[in-house]
Amino acid sequence: MSKEFETENISLGSWEKYFKIQLFKEIDSTNSELIRRGNAMSPLLNEDGTLTENGGIFNNTLVAAESQTSGHGRLGRFFYSPSLTGAYFSFSVVKEGGIKNPAMFTVTSAVGVCRAIKKLFGATCSIKWVNDIFCCGKKVCGILTEGIVNSSKGIVEAAVVGIGINLVVKNDFPEELRKKAGGISTAEFLSEKKISSQKLIFCCLDEITEILNSGENIIPEYKSLSFLLGKELDVLPVIGFWRCMMEILEQFWKGVGINICETVKLPVGINANQLSDEYYYNCENLVEAFVQIVRTEICEYTICEKKHALQGKEVGIFFDSEYLWLLPVVLEQMLEKKNIEKQKYPMLLELRREGVLKVDKEGFTRKLQVEGVRQETYQIRKAIFDEEGRADIIDLAREVL
Repeated sequence: MSKEFETENISLGSWEKYFKIQLFKEIDSTNSELIRRGNAMSPLLNEDGTLTENGGIFNNTLVAAESQTSGHGRLGRFFYSPSLTGAYFSFSVVKEGGIKNPAMFTVTSAVGVCRAIKKLFGATCSIKWVNDIFCCGKKVCGILTEGIVNSSKGIVEAAVVGIGINLVVKNDFPEELRKKAGGISTAEFLSEKKISSQKLIFCCLDEITEILNSGENIIPEYKSLSFLLGKELDVLPVIGFWRCMMEILEQFWKGVGINICETVKLPVGINANQLSDEYYYNCENLVEAFVQIVRTEICEYTICEKKHALQGKEVGIFFDSEYLWLLPVVLEQMLEKKNIEKQKYPMLLELRREGVLKVDKEGFTRKLQVEGVRQETYQIRKAIFDEEGRADIIDLAREVL
């Protein structure tokens, strides 16, 4: 066990009975470290759903760091994690039978972090959507739940919950981040009250583990902390837009016991049906919904490395180190399965406009045409698909080759 940064304000004794703790001065990403370990120790569950020996070892592992060089959030967005200004940590959970509802770990963690901040700083926070925590109008915390997937069994064997909290914002904090991100407190307050990042980490864990162990229903508290409660949604009209996006979002909210149409106040003149048919919240949610569709359907197709793409038959998805390459017919089939046949072209145009989806008419397509297969391909950055408990594309490929 490595204990490389100070823990003078806390006692690890009681926590080491519950967590396997490893502390770092610097790391690429606490989440990435746990994901690497979990994948290396797989399988974590036996055929009957009980924990393997490795599953027991990996369960309740905590990795914390003083700084991260490649901290990340949803869709691979960079999370600025400088030294001596924040609390950065991740913990793992392995459950018998697999992880059924990863979203609840995010909700539980969000409520636990809000409680901890209230206890240590006396500050009341709010939660935007499910994974961003705000204080005084600025984001102070991000939460990302990822999973260890056993692709052969088709289950999420473990959840890895990563939490990054800004304690203070110093002068070297990037200007573009200052506009939307802030800190909980000041360096003077932290010094006076003897509050360290480590103390905040273990206060958060105290609250989170109490909720998880007690089975407490925290949904009412989550609703009361919601950044969106009673707020009008910022929606953008798209004529004839696709209904599936709203349905996917509704399924997520139902998974944590929330009816979104009761939780937020819709704009005047807009009802739920109109929202489903003609509106979307913002491009970020559009991308997430699109990614969800591809993630859900991708296992139904043969996948191979791009360098072998022309050797197999009926192969519709290829990958290299950076991109997925989908034949348009494959993507259209995925969308048709979600009953969005009429809306798929506006959706594809919007995704292309945002640079998420690109049509490759040269490069790889040229190779296909040289080999006698005249076909365009859609190019999608592979990193988008390596998050939130979904199997890595390369792991999927190994299962089908």
